[in-house]
Amino acid sequence: MSVSRFRLLAFGMTGALVMASGAYGQSNVGDVASTVQEAQVPDAPQAFGDTGADLVYTPVTPCRIINTTSASAVPPGPIPAATTRSFRVTGSGFTTQGGAAGSCGVPVGATGAVINFVAVGPAGAGDLRYTPFGTAVPNASFLNYVASGIANDNTANGMTFPICNPATTVCTNDFTIQVDGSATNVVADVQGYFQKADLAAATPIGSSQLPATVLAASQFILSPTDVLLPRGGACLVTCEVDVESAVTTGPLFFRTAQRNMSTATNAADPSWGNDGTFPSTSTSGGKTHVWNMAAGITYRFGCFMGVGGDFIGKTVYSTVAWICR
Repeated sequence: MSVSRFRLLAFGMTGALVMASGAYGQSNVGDVASTVQEAQVPDAPQAFGDTGADLVYTPVTPCRIINTTSASAVPPGPIPAATTRSFRVTGSGFTTQGGAAGSCGVPVGATGAVINFVAVGPAGAGDLRYTPFGTAVPNASFLNYVASGIANDNTANGMTFPICNPATTVCTNDFTIQVDGSATNVVADVQGYFQKADLAAATPIGSSQLPATVLAASQFILSPTDVLLPRGGACLVTCEVDVESAVTTGPLFFRTAQRNMSTATNAADPSWGNDGTFPSTSTSGGKTHVWNMAAGITYRFGCFMGVGGDFIGKTVYSTVAWICR
């Protein structure tokens, strides 16, 4: 992850890093040095994926998009050998493909889909080949079948497939199937889709970093930072702690912390995840946790620690970084 650097003036404030009190006990943290500290903050993301890579997956309830055995399919019946047929998976109205009348939950603009295909009642041995609509059919098959002579002995295969990308192609359909060898009916259900991330729903990466000297065993939150998500969402929060020299006995606990600052109760008591201890004989350690945030609420992220042992008397640097969507 690329970072840019800037100078942060950190003024002396006794207990500036102390965020946990009451039931957790008052922290005893020394003054933040009245000097110039160098902090790192990640650049705001230039792009959160594109239409062809780094896509976001959304599962859907399995939904029928193709059934050539259905009388509603146009044309109905097996797809002849050595021919192609194109289909849709985005939008709604799949009755002419033998599928659902409504939407299967895959929006127009999706560029990938998880689809389970079934070769039903093939006339003999053969295979199915797949390509996004408007592109050449590959030499490789994704499903091979034979006519076993056993009733209802069908062959299925589910995969993740790219579909027609409206950013690069005029997509009157989403994908094309080629039947090789022998004719067969085809049934297909969609189970999820891939789409470019919604940048309007994403919050840029952020971080905070401050030093402190641990004077006594206690509980406290390092690098507290308030974050407001107007539309809500999930935040991946990472807490990293660096110590001036290696420790052999670490904190009583070491967690990523979150507080809902909208109520007095929650503001006084943090929630935490990924309980653990600081690595032995190490100068750094990290924890990561995903928090689900409500819309319009200010949350405070931080690194929640109960320290003692070799931490006492040492300078500790903490960094809390997050990315929300």
